[in-house]
Amino acid sequence: MTGIPKIEIVETAEELRDLMKRQKSELGYAKVQALYLLKIEVDEFSDLNTQCFALFLELFSWNYSEEIQILQLNNASSHTTKNLVVPDNIILLFQPPYTPEVNPIERLWEHLKSFLKWRNFENLDKLRDAVSQILAKFNKDIIQSLIGWDFILNALSLSGI
Repeated sequence: MTGIPKIEIVETAEELRDLMKRQKSELGYAKVQALYLLKIEVDEFSDLNTQCFALFLELFSWNYSEEIQILQLNNASSHTTKNLVVPDNIILLFQPPYTPEVNPIERLWEHLKSFLKWRNFENLDKLRDAVSQILAKFNKDIIQSLIGWDFILNALSLSGI
């Protein structure tokens, strides 16, 4: 690679995927750029569809390429389509239909929302800032207390994970 590649700003998941393909030979620069931008934007995507979910999986897989990751998911069509390509280091664990209570992340969202109740935000950026500030205060102990249910930990232990 000679010099620093030109930074291209993209608007959509499709443009980002095209950029990543074009710049793959440049030491994964586009993926690094994409991950950086996604972290800055609190991992936001333009849509909740298969294309954006596939891009999320690709970026997540790349970021944790040396580890096996288990993602617990609901049965949204973007998660279950036969067209979805799942990276080798990601295992999709589908929860039973209509059972958000078995998804540990739901308790974390509930806790997060408890800090936002009765607050009005001037715009989406102010809401993002508030959420970021709250999440920054979540340490390992808080997260463990919210999502470390015995039945989940036992199931993972029994499965050898």
